[in-house]
Amino acid sequence: MKYVAFLDILGFKSTLDKMDQETAQNFIMRFSKTIFQVFQSFEEKQKFKVNGYIVSDSLILYSKDSSKAALVNLIEVVETICRDEYIQNSILIRGGISRGNFAKIKASELPNLEKALIVGKSYVKAYQLESTNKVIGINLAKEVYLDILEYENQLDREFTNWSKIKSQAIKYRNKKDTYYLFKYITLDFLLEDNNLSQFVKLANQSNWLEHYYNTLSFALQKERSSKKKKELFVKIVQTIRDSKDSSLDLFIENAFKDSVEKRFKTYFLKYIGKSLLGGIK
Repeated sequence: MKYVAFLDILGFKSTLDKMDQETAQNFIMRFSKTIFQVFQSFEEKQKFKVNGYIVSDSLILYSKDSSKAALVNLIEVVETICRDEYIQNSILIRGGISRGNFAKIKASELPNLEKALIVGKSYVKAYQLESTNKVIGINLAKEVYLDILEYENQLDREFTNWSKIKSQAIKYRNKKDTYYLFKYITLDFLLEDNNLSQFVKLANQSNWLEHYYNTLSFALQKERSSKKKKELFVKIVQTIRDSKDSSLDLFIENAFKDSVEKRFKTYFLKYIGKSLLGGIK
């Protein structure tokens, strides 16, 4: 039994359509270089239990076993890769994590054909989880989410980051189904440095798809500070107004689409509805 993560660049096909071959190659090389750097930094730590490989714009990661240490390592690597890709390359990643049987089997090779076989339902499930919902984050299989809750009860000194990991793992319902998400885009992360303005820029380039609103909604979830919540919305509106390429009307209009989380609409109306009518200063 192993934990398996499948990560994929959001909107890669549409991004690729706008690039020539050389630009596309450089894009993927930057994507790969960041992953390599993350692996290098983690390999310096003891008990590193994650392996992986890149296929075009996708990354498959898998643990050596299904221990608590393996899950800790995998989630930390996934979060670091997702955040570093965003900060360094303006790349947003979606993904899925599952638990189950998994094997990468070496096979015979021809001089011009390398061959390896991936066997395991966990890989298929992680792949399917990636596009489960319209949100930028890492969708979790139910058993992975329950493992996180169980490990929290077994917390010891070796896993000092586990409380933070648990706070970023959330359970939510969408229509009739229940989903589980690990959010690497948190409110504190968005309010750091240039992260929020970059998020607004990417959202605007995508015509404010519901993915971006839902990501903001989950970033706000579990946040107790009303001041931080208001700060987020104020900065979003100000960033849009300061940009010549952004439309405040589009941001408001798309925020109320059916596929946008109801929670986000509530946040939106509560914290900036009145301010928008009078103008945010």
